Amino acid sequence: MANQTLPLWDDGELVLPPRSRLFHLKLEGQGEHHQESLLGYAHRLANAHVLPIVKLLRAEVLGRTDMRSAWFTSGFSKKYSKTINGYAKYAEQMSQALETLTLNVDLRSGTFLYWRGLFDGKGTGVLHPKRRWCANCLIEDSEGQRPVIHKLVWASYLVSHCPIHLTPLRSDCPSCGLEQIFVSDAVALGRCCHCGAFLGIKEGRWEFPDVSPREQFMVTAVSEMISMGPQSAELASIDRFIEQIKAFSRSVVGGGVSRLEREIGFRRKSIERWTCMGKKPQFDQFLELCFRINVPPIQLLNGAWNKAPEPGTVQKMDVPIRKHHRVLSEAGITSLRDDVDRLLLSESSYEDAVVVAARHGITMASFKNRYADVYVRLAEHRLRVRALLHKQRFKMQEEKTVDVVRQLYRNGARLQRGQIEIGMRAAGMTLKDPRLRAVAFEERAKLEARGIGVTTPIMDSWVSLPSLD
Repeated sequence: MANQTLPLWDDGELVLPPRSRLFHLKLEGQGEHHQESLLGYAHRLANAHVLPIVKLLRAEVLGRTDMRSAWFTSGFSKKYSKTINGYAKYAEQMSQALETLTLNVDLRSGTFLYWRGLFDGKGTGVLHPKRRWCANCLIEDSEGQRPVIHKLVWASYLVSHCPIHLTPLRSDCPSCGLEQIFVSDAVALGRCCHCGAFLGIKEGRWEFPDVSPREQFMVTAVSEMISMGPQSAELASIDRFIEQIKAFSRSVVGGGVSRLEREIGFRRKSIERWTCMGKKPQFDQFLELCFRINVPPIQLLNGAWNKAPEPGTVQKMDVPIRKHHRVLSEAGITSLRDDVDRLLLSESSYEDAVVVAARHGITMASFKNRYADVYVRLAEHRLRVRALLHKQRFKMQEEKTVDVVRQLYRNGARLQRGQIEIGMRAAGMTLKDPRLRAVAFEERAKLEARGIGVTTPIMDSWVSLPSLD
């Protein structure tokens, strides 16, 4: 022990390893189908620092990205923050910022960034509009003393079932039934952001309908794409895709891509736009193509389909690739106009344009663009009625506020701000509303000016009070 030389006291210069700004938290499931998503990783990182995720992002992360202003816009944290798991600019900037802060070398695996070279830049058809999870996976992670993570495969729009348990993914709390937002200080722990209940429960496959062939294919295909990790960047090339799909058309259907379109039921010139014009497919279109030619995406891109002992078989289906806007007939337009005219007669109620559009079988985009004059009239009516209802509601609250103040005086209470607030909350209001606060204090001043207060007996009936106007 006496002859042992400790490194700290060596004559050489002491070199410390690099230090990270945030915890060097490991990204779970790298290289596996259960890869953790980047947004889920951010939740766990905030939890490790015992901070709400919004505070951590605003204090440390957003300053290194272009999301500083976008984060404070309406609905970003509830809806658009899901794009952090995709392959657009928010995913790129968030992954780079967290890699710098944690000194992790590959957080891009928690997104679809490695597949960006193959698909269109808008990220259409990649991410689901709701936050979903497998209830069985959550409870197994909790019981197995493993980190409760949010997997990237759950964020995919095309994945409807868990790749492990083959049970449908949930988007609502099993206790309160409410859907979860994307950025929540409770979701990282597998807890409901509304009621705090645990989101994991035991579910069996017998409780749900059988998984369809398309659902099974999508689950397996997306899981394989995620498990490829950084290696997928070599396959995610539009040139490679064009080369392989042309070779597949010649080998399997005995013709060009136009014949392949007819054989699998794709819309005319859809595949031709990709192969001849260099247009990148959408994520969901590409997976639908793979399903109809019965070749997994990895095998299609790496050419393994051509090494199979028997050629593949294609299947023709009627499921459309893209949504089309319905065009109303003359009778439909007349019905829409009559419906809106009926709604405009009411000055006490209104209907949102999205409800009217759904009732007539059209999208909001069609309603606003094709039938703009009808839409504008309905929108203006909605604003007018909402303003009128708001004015009536405030007038009613104003009267209730006056009653609260007078009732406190009636009971002989000393009229301090705290007592007024208690009375207001009991009536479903609050002094935090500046308009109601002004009404309450004005009424108190009127009563005190008339000599009515704690030391003055209050009449049993306020009707006999002298006018305070």
